[in-house]
Amino acid sequence: MKPLVRSLLASALVLAAGSVSAQELRIGYADPVSSLDPQLNNYAGDRSVALHAFESLVSRRDDKTLPGLAKSWRPSCPVNTRL
Repeated sequence: MKPLVRSLLASALVLAAGSVSAQELRIGYADPVSSLDPQLNNYAGDRSVALHAFESLVSRRDDKTLPGLAKSWRPSCPVNTRL
């Protein structure tokens, strides 16, 4: 196939795809959010956002440990846990 024909077909496919608009999610909080990085959010307002946005490896409800993203866990030594 000639390069010109390939270029025209590629352009036609791009134009046929149409435009995609961005989607927004707006959440109202009383406190300003300083970071959405789960490693940096020790502030209570940031943690509340992270709890809605990220799933944890293990969660605890009513003093019972329930799996989250981790399907199993076991101690690999007295100090470490293998998830």
